[in-house]
Amino acid sequence: MTHSGFIFAAWGIVLAVLVLYSVHLVLRGRSLTNAVEPEHRRWLDSGAETKGVSHPPREQP
Repeated sequence: MTHSGFIFAAWGIVLAVLVLYSVHLVLRGRSLTNAVEPEHRRWLDSGAETKGVSHPPREQP
């Protein structure tokens, strides 16, 4: 194996590990989402009481 072969092999291993870790995170997130009651999933929805209500602009210091 030449030096370029080692470089390509290292990049391949790194990319494979990143893909596997990403898949693991997505699957773990989905399983944790199913464990939380729908009314407590704040990151998915801001709540029915704020739908359609625009927020006032922030004051500039």
